[in-house]
Amino acid sequence: MRPPAPCAIAIHGGAGTLTRGLLTAAQEDEIHAALQAAARAGARLLWQGGDSLDAVEAAVRVLEDCVWLNLETAVDRLCA
Repeated sequence: MRPPAPCAIAIHGGAGTLTRGLLTAAQEDEIHAALQAAARAGARLLWQGGDSLDAVEAAVRVLEDCVWLNLETAVDRLCA
């Protein structure tokens, strides 16, 4: 199905900076996978004709489910 109008979605994984070496390669892979999944979730809704708010909510839900992108759980893990 094609979107009713041209659309795009942009996501980000937070406002902070992670120093190289702070996370393992597996943890970085987990973050990248969550970012890709969030973009796909939002884009899927847009391509299906959904509205932008629903697309944003879908993307944020995926981001919040990732322990590294959810502020509460990320801080706990990084400070442990």
